[in-house]
Amino acid sequence: MKRAQGQRPGPQDGLIRAGLLSARSGSQATASRLTSRGTLVRVERGLYQGADAEISIHNSLAVVSAKAPKAVITLLSALHFHKLGLERPWQEWIALPRGSWAPRLTSLKLRVSWLDEAELAQDVEHHTIDGVAVKVFSPARAVVETFHFFRQVGLEPALDALKDYLRCTPNGVQPLMAIARRRRAYNKMRPYVEALL
Repeated sequence: MKRAQGQRPGPQDGLIRAGLLSARSGSQATASRLTSRGTLVRVERGLYQGADAEISIHNSLAVVSAKAPKAVITLLSALHFHKLGLERPWQEWIALPRGSWAPRLTSLKLRVSWLDEAELAQDVEHHTIDGVAVKVFSPARAVVETFHFFRQVGLEPALDALKDYLRCTPNGVQPLMAIARRRRAYNKMRPYVEALL
């Protein structure tokens, strides 16, 4: 829903950039004025939210994506988003293009993996969370990434995610192993997949 000019942010607004507020009102002091009135809450530098906004359980993914639009949610964060495995991450795991800057956040801890742009563009799902476009690796890709980076993540979360994926997606072995081959995780995954089938 588009907002009429001059209308204030409200509960239907998710995350709002300070630049967008300035463009709507024509004043750069709008964000600080609305924050002091209690209409807005500062989430991160340059990022605000309506004080009465309904916040989703994946709000942290929206915050990361608002601060780093090129980021793709990966590893434990993607598994948690897709409800695979038992692990609830205490930090957000993102993938960024090689050579780009990682965002500096005060409210969240980030773990970043750097990938080539071509690899970063594959197996991506697009979602909208709290009004922000969020890119998340598909369930199959998220499982493969946990095996690819198992030294950082641990084998137990990777196995839990693989079990859940195979249980929820009975015909998903072929696409899973195709991604594993491309990501050079096939040999790591094959014995576990064969044991679970």
